[in-house]
Amino acid sequence: MQLYLYDLSEYEDGPLGERGLFDLGAYFDLYWSEVERHPFLILLSDELVGFALIRAVVAGTFSMSEFFVRRGCRRSGVGATAATQLFDKFRGTWKVAELERNVPAQKFWRRVIGTYTNGRFSEEWSEKEPKGPMQIFSNLVAT
Repeated sequence: MQLYLYDLSEYEDGPLGERGLFDLGAYFDLYWSEVERHPFLILLSDELVGFALIRAVVAGTFSMSEFFVRRGCRRSGVGATAATQLFDKFRGTWKVAELERNVPAQKFWRRVIGTYTNGRFSEEWSEKEPKGPMQIFSNLVAT
């Protein structure tokens, strides 16, 4: 999570704590205590390379709250594969939002979701966190 927050600091900086680490707050811990939140590790050849945090916003609607693949493993296909597997695991309406200034994430999600849905997704502007573009699609019907 610290690597993820460091990467995001390029787009949205947060203060470091007195130990030199980004503050996770209580948000991160909720993924291990609330039933509507689902944490996943992303592995490549049995090596930890990232994570995904998914939240059921309401029944049948899911949010990719956080998604991270470490820099050295990006562009290997592991992120697209992990995202696709997670979409398949949770059937319903999906909302995937990116920070306004995080153009690489926007390109990644538009490509992955576009491939996954055969281009059948919409995009809206989210004023909530994260403020920026948000892709919306349903996978209730096989893609």
